[in-house]
Amino acid sequence: MRNLLIIVLLLQSFASVSQISMRQLPGSEPTSTKPVGYDSVLAVVENVNPQKYVGQEIYFLPKQLSGEPTGAAGYKNIFSELPKPGYPPQTEENTYKLVLDENEVKTNYTAVAGKYFKVLEVIDKSNLYKTQGGGIFLKLESKENKDIFYLQAKDYDDRSQWPYCEYIIAGAFAKLQQLFLNNTIYVKADNIPAKKDLNKNEWVKLEVGDKWLCTDVTLTPDGAPSRYLPTLFLKNDRGNEIAYKLDATINIAALKNRFLTQEEKDVLERQKATNDSINAIKDKELAARTAKRLAEDKAAYIKQYGEKNGTLIANGQVAIGMNKEMCVAAWGRPTTVNTTTTANGTRDQYVYRDTNSYLYFENGKLVTIQK
Repeated sequence: MRNLLIIVLLLQSFASVSQISMRQLPGSEPTSTKPVGYDSVLAVVENVNPQKYVGQEIYFLPKQLSGEPTGAAGYKNIFSELPKPGYPPQTEENTYKLVLDENEVKTNYTAVAGKYFKVLEVIDKSNLYKTQGGGIFLKLESKENKDIFYLQAKDYDDRSQWPYCEYIIAGAFAKLQQLFLNNTIYVKADNIPAKKDLNKNEWVKLEVGDKWLCTDVTLTPDGAPSRYLPTLFLKNDRGNEIAYKLDATINIAALKNRFLTQEEKDVLERQKATNDSINAIKDKELAARTAKRLAEDKAAYIKQYGEKNGTLIANGQVAIGMNKEMCVAAWGRPTTVNTTTTANGTRDQYVYRDTNSYLYFENGKLVTIQK
Protein backbone atom coordinates (compact mmCIF):
# COMPACT_ATOMS: atom_id res chain seq x y z
CA MET A 1 0.00 0.00 0.00
CA ARG A 2 1.76 3.13 -1.12
CA ASN A 3 1.84 6.24 0.94
CA LEU A 4 -0.92 8.49 -0.36
CA LEU A 5 -0.95 12.06 0.83
CA ILE A 6 -3.36 14.55 -0.63
CA ILE A 7 -3.52 18.24 -0.02
CA VAL A 8 -6.83 19.55 -1.29
CA LEU A 9 -6.68 23.05 -2.67
CA LEU A 10 -9.70 24.96 -3.87
CA LEU A 11 -9.47 26.10 -7.51
CA GLN A 12 -11.98 28.79 -8.24
CA SER A 13 -12.65 30.23 -11.65
CA PHE A 14 -15.39 32.24 -13.27
CA ALA A 15 -16.83 29.23 -15.02
CA SER A 16 -16.28 26.25 -12.74
CA VAL A 17 -14.88 24.92 -9.46
CA SER A 18 -12.12 22.32 -9.55
CA GLN A 19 -9.26 21.02 -7.41
CA ILE A 20 -5.51 20.76 -7.69
CA SER A 21 -4.17 17.99 -5.49
CA MET A 22 -0.73 16.54 -4.76
CA ARG A 23 0.29 12.91 -4.57
CA GLN A 24 3.49 11.04 -3.67
CA LEU A 25 4.60 8.39 -6.19
CA PRO A 26 5.62 4.95 -4.85
CA GLY A 27 9.32 4.72 -4.06
CA SER A 28 10.00 8.44 -4.50
CA GLU A 29 11.05 10.95 -1.88
CA PRO A 30 9.56 14.35 -1.36
CA THR A 31 11.92 16.42 -3.16
CA SER A 32 -13.36 40.29 -13.81
CA THR A 33 -14.85 39.74 -17.25
CA LYS A 34 -13.65 36.51 -18.65
CA PRO A 35 -10.98 37.46 -21.20
CA VAL A 36 -11.56 36.62 -24.84
CA GLY A 37 -9.17 34.16 -26.40
CA TYR A 38 -7.87 32.00 -23.54
CA ASP A 39 -8.96 28.44 -24.28
CA SER A 40 -7.24 26.68 -21.32
CA VAL A 41 -5.24 24.33 -23.53
CA LEU A 42 -1.83 25.66 -22.45
CA ALA A 43 -0.82 26.27 -18.83
CA VAL A 44 2.00 28.77 -19.37
CA VAL A 45 1.98 32.37 -20.56
CA GLU A 46 2.70 32.95 -24.24
CA ASN A 47 3.15 36.29 -25.95
CA VAL A 48 0.22 35.91 -28.37
CA ASN A 49 -2.56 38.20 -27.17
CA PRO A 50 -1.28 38.24 -23.54
CA GLN A 51 -4.27 40.28 -22.36
CA LYS A 52 -6.31 37.07 -22.53
CA TYR A 53 -4.82 36.07 -19.16
CA VAL A 54 -6.55 38.88 -17.27
CA GLY A 55 -9.00 37.28 -14.83
CA GLN A 56 -7.26 33.89 -14.86
CA GLU A 57 -5.60 32.35 -11.80
CA ILE A 58 -1.94 31.43 -11.41
CA TYR A 59 -0.92 28.49 -9.23
CA PHE A 60 2.71 28.14 -8.11
CA LEU A 61 3.92 24.55 -8.32
CA PRO A 62 5.04 23.22 -4.92
CA LYS A 63 8.39 21.46 -4.52
CA GLN A 64 7.35 19.07 -1.75
CA LEU A 65 4.17 17.89 -0.06
CA SER A 66 4.26 20.21 2.94
CA GLY A 67 6.50 22.54 4.88
CA GLU A 68 9.45 24.49 3.55
CA PRO A 69 12.06 22.56 1.56
CA THR A 70 15.75 22.91 2.23
CA GLY A 71 18.26 24.17 -0.32
CA ALA A 72 17.51 26.22 -3.43
CA ALA A 73 13.75 26.33 -3.10
CA GLY A 74 12.70 29.94 -3.54
CA TYR A 75 11.04 31.36 -6.65
CA LYS A 76 12.61 33.75 -9.14
CA ASN A 77 11.10 36.56 -11.22
CA ILE A 78 8.58 37.70 -8.61
CA PHE A 79 8.62 41.44 -7.88
CA SER A 80 7.05 43.76 -5.33
CA GLU A 81 7.26 46.49 -8.00
CA LEU A 82 8.02 46.56 -11.70
CA PRO A 83 11.77 46.60 -12.44
CA LYS A 84 13.16 49.77 -13.96
CA PRO A 85 14.26 49.53 -17.62
CA GLY A 86 18.00 49.32 -18.17
CA TYR A 87 18.81 48.00 -14.70
CA PRO A 88 19.36 44.43 -13.48
CA PRO A 89 15.73 43.27 -13.27
CA GLN A 90 15.70 41.59 -9.86
CA THR A 91 17.24 43.18 -6.77
CA GLU A 92 16.81 42.86 -3.03
CA GLU A 93 14.75 46.07 -3.09
CA ASN A 94 12.16 44.99 -5.69
CA THR A 95 11.79 41.27 -4.81
CA TYR A 96 8.51 40.15 -3.25
CA LYS A 97 9.01 38.41 0.14
CA LEU A 98 12.77 38.44 -0.21
CA VAL A 99 14.95 35.50 0.75
CA LEU A 100 18.66 35.12 -0.09
CA ASP A 101 19.61 31.70 -1.40
CA GLU A 102 23.42 31.56 -1.53
CA ASN A 103 23.40 35.30 -2.36
CA GLU A 104 20.78 34.72 -5.09
CA VAL A 105 17.71 36.91 -4.80
CA LYS A 106 14.46 34.91 -4.61
CA THR A 107 10.93 35.03 -3.23
CA ASN A 108 10.31 33.05 -0.05
CA TYR A 109 9.00 29.56 -0.86
CA THR A 110 6.10 29.53 1.60
CA ALA A 111 4.82 32.91 0.38
CA VAL A 112 3.60 31.49 -2.94
CA ALA A 113 4.03 27.68 -3.09
CA GLY A 114 0.76 25.84 -3.66
CA LYS A 115 -1.25 29.07 -3.61
CA TYR A 116 -3.54 30.87 -6.04
CA PHE A 117 -3.18 34.38 -7.41
CA LYS A 118 -5.58 36.26 -9.65
CA VAL A 119 -4.27 38.07 -12.74
CA LEU A 120 -5.39 41.70 -12.41
CA GLU A 121 -3.41 43.15 -15.30
CA VAL A 122 -0.91 42.17 -18.01
CA ILE A 123 1.98 44.57 -18.64
CA ASP A 124 3.76 43.97 -21.94
CA LYS A 125 7.40 45.09 -21.81
CA SER A 126 8.56 42.63 -24.44
CA ASN A 127 10.26 45.48 -26.33
CA LEU A 128 13.01 45.31 -23.68
CA TYR A 129 15.56 42.57 -23.17
CA LYS A 130 14.62 40.30 -20.31
CA THR A 131 17.94 40.93 -18.58
CA GLN A 132 16.94 44.61 -18.52
CA GLY A 133 13.51 44.12 -17.07
CA GLY A 134 11.70 43.23 -20.28
CA GLY A 135 9.10 40.56 -20.94
CA ILE A 136 5.48 39.93 -20.04
CA PHE A 137 4.53 40.85 -16.46
CA LEU A 138 1.41 39.63 -14.71
CA LYS A 139 0.06 41.83 -11.92
CA LEU A 140 -1.18 39.30 -9.36
CA GLU A 141 -3.39 39.49 -6.30
CA SER A 142 -3.17 36.88 -3.56
CA LYS A 143 -6.45 35.09 -2.89
CA GLU A 144 -5.18 34.50 0.63
CA ASN A 145 -4.20 37.98 1.86
CA LYS A 146 -4.83 40.33 -1.11
CA ASP A 147 -1.11 41.10 -1.53
CA ILE A 148 -0.20 42.62 -4.90
CA PHE A 149 2.98 41.68 -6.76
CA TYR A 150 4.31 41.09 -10.29
CA LEU A 151 5.33 37.87 -12.00
CA GLN A 152 7.74 38.06 -14.93
CA ALA A 153 6.52 35.24 -17.20
CA LYS A 154 9.53 32.97 -17.52
CA ASP A 155 11.10 33.06 -20.97
CA TYR A 156 7.70 33.41 -22.63
CA ASP A 157 9.47 33.92 -25.96
CA ASP A 158 11.57 30.74 -25.66
CA ARG A 159 9.31 27.70 -25.94
CA SER A 160 12.12 25.37 -24.93
CA GLN A 161 11.87 26.91 -21.43
CA TRP A 162 8.13 26.44 -21.05
CA PRO A 163 8.34 22.97 -19.47
CA TYR A 164 10.52 24.41 -16.68
CA CYS A 165 8.06 27.08 -15.53
CA GLU A 166 7.39 27.21 -11.79
CA TYR A 167 3.70 28.05 -12.17
CA ILE A 168 0.66 26.90 -14.13
CA ILE A 169 -2.53 28.64 -15.18
CA ALA A 170 -5.16 26.99 -13.02
CA GLY A 171 -7.78 26.99 -15.79
CA ALA A 172 -5.65 24.59 -17.86
CA PHE A 173 -5.47 22.14 -14.95
CA ALA A 174 -9.25 22.37 -14.53
CA LYS A 175 -9.70 21.59 -18.22
CA LEU A 176 -7.30 18.65 -17.89
CA GLN A 177 -9.51 17.25 -15.11
CA GLN A 178 -12.67 17.88 -17.10
CA LEU A 179 -11.36 15.99 -20.13
CA PHE A 180 -9.68 13.01 -18.46
CA LEU A 181 -10.65 12.44 -14.81
CA ASN A 182 -12.77 9.28 -14.43
CA ASN A 183 -12.94 8.96 -18.21
CA THR A 184 -11.86 6.10 -20.46
CA ILE A 185 -9.11 6.97 -22.91
CA TYR A 186 -7.42 5.09 -25.77
CA VAL A 187 -3.81 5.23 -26.90
CA LYS A 188 -3.63 7.10 -30.21
CA ALA A 189 0.12 7.56 -30.86
CA ASP A 190 2.61 4.77 -31.49
CA ASN A 191 5.63 6.54 -29.97
CA ILE A 192 4.72 6.81 -26.27
CA PRO A 193 7.58 5.55 -24.08
CA ALA A 194 6.90 2.57 -21.81
CA LYS A 195 5.86 3.44 -18.25
CA LYS A 196 6.75 1.58 -15.06
CA ASP A 197 3.87 -0.10 -13.27
CA LEU A 198 3.25 1.56 -9.90
CA ASN A 199 2.52 -1.73 -8.12
CA LYS A 200 4.57 -4.31 -10.04
CA ASN A 201 8.23 -4.49 -10.94
CA GLU A 202 7.58 -4.29 -14.68
CA TRP A 203 7.41 -1.86 -17.55
CA VAL A 204 4.16 -1.37 -19.45
CA LYS A 205 4.21 -0.66 -23.18
CA LEU A 206 1.42 1.58 -24.45
CA GLU A 207 0.13 0.16 -27.73
CA VAL A 208 -2.16 1.98 -30.15
CA GLY A 209 -5.78 1.20 -29.26
CA ASP A 210 -5.02 0.22 -25.63
CA LYS A 211 -7.84 1.17 -23.27
CA TRP A 212 -7.12 2.97 -19.96
CA LEU A 213 -9.22 4.54 -17.21
CA CYS A 214 -7.96 7.85 -15.77
CA THR A 215 -8.47 7.48 -12.01
CA ASP A 216 -6.73 10.64 -10.85
CA VAL A 217 -5.41 13.96 -12.12
CA THR A 218 -3.01 15.42 -9.58
CA LEU A 219 0.50 16.74 -8.96
CA THR A 220 3.41 14.37 -8.37
CA PRO A 221 7.13 15.02 -7.68
CA ASP A 222 9.57 15.57 -10.50
CA GLY A 223 13.31 15.02 -10.23
CA ALA A 224 15.03 18.06 -11.66
CA PRO A 225 14.24 20.79 -11.14
CA SER A 226 12.55 19.71 -7.94
CA ARG A 227 8.84 20.47 -8.13
CA TYR A 228 5.45 18.81 -8.48
CA LEU A 229 3.98 18.42 -11.97
CA PRO A 230 0.54 17.52 -13.40
CA THR A 231 0.11 13.75 -13.72
CA LEU A 232 -2.57 11.38 -15.03
CA PHE A 233 -2.98 8.09 -13.13
CA LEU A 234 -4.14 5.38 -15.52
CA LYS A 235 -5.42 1.81 -14.95
CA ASN A 236 -6.19 -0.91 -17.50
CA ASP A 237 -8.17 -4.16 -17.45
CA ARG A 238 -4.96 -6.18 -17.03
CA GLY A 239 -4.34 -4.78 -13.56
CA ASN A 240 -1.63 -2.30 -14.54
CA GLU A 241 -1.46 1.18 -13.05
CA ILE A 242 0.87 3.85 -14.42
CA ALA A 243 1.56 7.54 -13.87
CA TYR A 244 1.64 9.63 -17.05
CA LYS A 245 3.53 12.78 -16.09
CA LEU A 246 3.15 16.05 -17.99
CA ASP A 247 5.36 19.12 -17.91
CA ALA A 248 4.34 22.55 -16.70
CA THR A 249 2.79 23.49 -20.05
CA ILE A 250 0.11 20.74 -19.66
CA ASN A 251 -0.38 21.32 -23.44
CA ILE A 252 -3.74 19.62 -23.87
CA ALA A 253 -3.52 19.82 -27.67
CA ALA A 254 -0.34 17.70 -27.66
CA LEU A 255 -1.88 15.31 -25.12
CA LYS A 256 -4.91 14.77 -27.36
CA ASN A 257 -2.53 13.78 -30.15
CA ARG A 258 -1.44 10.90 -27.93
CA PHE A 259 -4.74 9.84 -26.37
CA LEU A 260 -8.32 9.62 -27.56
CA THR A 261 -11.17 10.14 -25.09
CA GLN A 262 -14.19 7.83 -25.14
CA GLU A 263 -16.32 10.70 -26.41
CA GLU A 264 -13.90 11.40 -29.27
CA LYS A 265 -13.72 7.68 -30.09
CA ASP A 266 -17.52 7.45 -30.20
CA VAL A 267 -17.68 10.47 -32.52
CA LEU A 268 -15.08 8.93 -34.86
CA GLU A 269 -16.92 5.60 -34.89
CA ARG A 270 -20.21 7.34 -35.70
CA GLN A 271 -18.50 9.28 -38.49
CA LYS A 272 -16.99 6.06 -39.83
CA ALA A 273 -20.35 4.29 -39.70
CA THR A 274 -21.96 7.22 -41.51
CA ASN A 275 -19.20 7.29 -44.12
CA ASP A 276 -19.43 3.51 -44.58
CA SER A 277 -23.18 3.81 -45.06
CA ILE A 278 -22.75 6.64 -47.56
CA ASN A 279 -20.05 4.71 -49.42
CA ALA A 280 -22.23 1.59 -49.49
CA ILE A 281 -25.07 3.61 -51.05
CA LYS A 282 -22.67 5.15 -53.55
CA ASP A 283 -21.24 1.73 -54.42
CA LYS A 284 -24.74 0.35 -54.91
CA GLU A 285 -25.72 3.28 -57.10
CA LEU A 286 -22.49 2.96 -59.10
CA ALA A 287 -23.06 -0.77 -59.56
CA ALA A 288 -26.59 -0.11 -60.76
CA ARG A 289 -25.43 2.55 -63.22
CA THR A 290 -22.64 0.29 -64.46
CA ALA A 291 -24.99 -2.65 -64.94
CA LYS A 292 -27.45 -0.44 -66.82
CA ARG A 293 -24.68 0.95 -69.05
CA LEU A 294 -23.31 -2.55 -69.79
CA ALA A 295 -26.80 -3.81 -70.66
CA GLU A 296 -27.31 -0.86 -72.98
CA ASP A 297 -23.90 -1.45 -74.60
CA LYS A 298 -24.66 -5.16 -75.09
CA ALA A 299 -28.00 -4.39 -76.71
CA ALA A 300 -26.27 -1.94 -79.08
CA TYR A 301 -23.55 -4.48 -79.99
CA ILE A 302 -26.12 -7.21 -80.70
CA LYS A 303 -28.15 -4.82 -82.83
CA GLN A 304 -25.04 -3.86 -84.82
CA TYR A 305 -23.14 -7.15 -85.00
CA GLY A 306 -25.72 -9.85 -84.34
CA GLU A 307 -26.52 -11.99 -81.28
CA LYS A 308 -23.34 -14.13 -81.27
CA ASN A 309 -20.71 -11.52 -81.99
CA GLY A 310 -22.54 -8.78 -80.06
CA THR A 311 -22.59 -10.94 -76.91
CA LEU A 312 -18.86 -11.78 -77.25
CA ILE A 313 -17.93 -8.10 -77.70
CA ALA A 314 -20.01 -7.06 -74.68
CA ASN A 315 -18.02 -9.61 -72.62
CA GLY A 316 -14.68 -8.32 -73.93
CA GLN A 317 -14.01 -11.34 -76.15
CA VAL A 318 -12.89 -11.74 -79.75
CA ALA A 319 -13.39 -14.66 -82.16
CA ILE A 320 -11.92 -15.87 -85.46
CA GLY A 321 -13.74 -14.27 -88.37
CA MET A 322 -14.44 -10.96 -86.66
CA ASN A 323 -13.49 -7.80 -88.53
CA LYS A 324 -11.19 -5.09 -87.18
CA GLU A 325 -14.04 -2.89 -85.98
CA MET A 326 -15.49 -5.72 -83.86
CA CYS A 327 -12.10 -6.50 -82.31
CA VAL A 328 -11.46 -2.87 -81.41
CA ALA A 329 -14.94 -2.71 -79.84
CA ALA A 330 -14.08 -5.79 -77.73
CA TRP A 331 -10.42 -5.13 -76.80
CA GLY A 332 -9.94 -1.44 -77.48
CA ARG A 333 -7.40 0.22 -79.73
CA PRO A 334 -4.09 -1.65 -80.10
CA THR A 335 -0.77 -0.27 -78.89
CA THR A 336 0.83 -0.79 -82.28
CA VAL A 337 -0.37 -1.86 -85.75
CA ASN A 338 2.08 -3.62 -88.10
CA THR A 339 0.94 -4.01 -91.73
CA THR A 340 2.41 -6.30 -94.41
CA THR A 341 1.27 -6.15 -98.04
CA THR A 342 1.93 -9.09 -100.43
CA ALA A 343 0.67 -10.38 -103.78
CA ASN A 344 -1.89 -12.40 -101.85
CA GLY A 345 -3.28 -9.41 -100.00
CA THR A 346 -2.77 -7.45 -96.75
CA ARG A 347 -1.80 -8.86 -93.33
CA ASP A 348 -2.19 -6.76 -90.17
CA GLN A 349 -0.79 -7.41 -86.71
CA TYR A 350 -2.52 -5.68 -83.73
CA VAL A 351 -0.18 -5.50 -80.73
CA TYR A 352 -1.65 -5.11 -77.19
CA ARG A 353 1.43 -4.53 -74.99
CA ASP A 354 -0.44 -4.19 -71.67
CA THR A 355 -1.71 -7.81 -71.98
CA ASN A 356 1.12 -9.09 -74.21
CA SER A 357 -1.50 -10.21 -76.78
CA TYR A 358 -1.59 -10.17 -80.60
CA LEU A 359 -4.34 -10.31 -83.23
CA TYR A 360 -3.57 -11.21 -86.85
CA PHE A 361 -5.84 -10.18 -89.75
CA GLU A 362 -5.85 -11.23 -93.39
CA ASN A 363 -7.73 -8.94 -95.74
CA GLY A 364 -9.55 -7.42 -92.72
CA LYS A 365 -10.66 -10.70 -91.09
CA LEU A 366 -9.26 -12.10 -87.82
CA VAL A 367 -7.37 -15.34 -88.50
CA THR A 368 -5.07 -15.76 -85.45
CA ILE A 369 -5.29 -14.89 -81.73
CA GLN A 370 -2.04 -14.99 -79.75
CA LYS A 371 -1.90 -14.47 -75.97
